[in-house]
Formats: sequence, structure tokens, C-alpha cells
Amino acid sequence: MISDAVDKQILDAFGLLAVLLVFVFAYLAALIPQVSSLVGQAPVAQDDKKRLRRQMTVLQVLFAGNVLAALAVFCVLLPLSSQVLGSLGDEAAFPTTKASMLLADGFLMLTVCAGMWAVVHLQRNKPS
Repeated sequence: MISDAVDKQILDAFGLLAVLLVFVFAYLAALIPQVSSLVGQAPVAQDDKKRLRRQMTVLQVLFAGNVLAALAVFCVLLPLSSQVLGSLGDEAAFPTTKASMLLADGFLMLTVCAGMWAVVHLQRNKPS
């Protein structure tokens, strides 16, 4: 049955991609607190402003890397996700495995959105 084959592919993929997903989500969780601590600063001295701009730029690059990593994992999962969407109506019981797959896709897209928000937010709040 097609549905069982898709379930097996999902389980196989999650075994391999679990480490990647953990790194992407943990990396984002480690970076988010840095945004609020940097944005809240209001340095007066020119040297302090330069240091803060440099720190914000480095953080923007780290967030951009996280966005690229999340997009790469999403692209790896995309063929399987399309199979999941195509086979959702094939079974009477609730498709827990398939729903988990789509939930992981959703979390990856939220990670991309959060990373892009952080890059824009840091850019808007850089001292002049």
C-alpha cells in the first residue's frame, strides 16, 4: 500500500534528519536572546557604537546561516512532504506519522521566518 510506504520513508528520513532538525532549532534558540540584549543597548561613545554595530552584523550573519540551514533541511524534506500531502486521504485512521512530518515542515518555516525577522530587526536597530 502506498500509505505504508510513505510512512516507512518518513520514519527512515526522521532517523537521519533528527540531528539536523535539533541543530537548526537549538541554534535559533541560542541566538534569539542575543537580539534583545543587543537591541536594548544605547551606547553614547563612538567606540561603543562601532562595537555594537559589529556585534549586530555578526549576529545577522549567524541568523542568515541558520535560515539557510533551515531552508536546506526543508528542501531535503520537500519531496517526502509532497508525497505526504498526496497520500493524506488514503486512510481512515488519523495519520500521526504524516502529521508529524508536516509539523516538522511548519516548524522549519517558522524558523526561517524568525531568522529573517531577526536579521531585519537587527538592521533597523543598528546605531548610526
